[in-house]
Amino acid sequence: MAGSKEVFYLKIGSEADRVTVASILFRNGYSVQPVKQKKDGRSNEYLVKYWIGETMVEGAEIPK
Repeated sequence: MAGSKEVFYLKIGSEADRVTVASILFRNGYSVQPVKQKKDGRSNEYLVKYWIGETMVEGAEIPK
């Protein structure tokens, strides 16, 4: 893959909201990934990681 991709994170507390936002991003051509990271002590923080980049997928159109 040539060049670097910009990666962004959204901090969303509600699991249902994370799923909704990830679905919208995915339908609009973004790659999405759930991320869980330690906040403090035992608690976790949940994020949606998303990016769009040049991907070579045979037989697929890439949205512009």
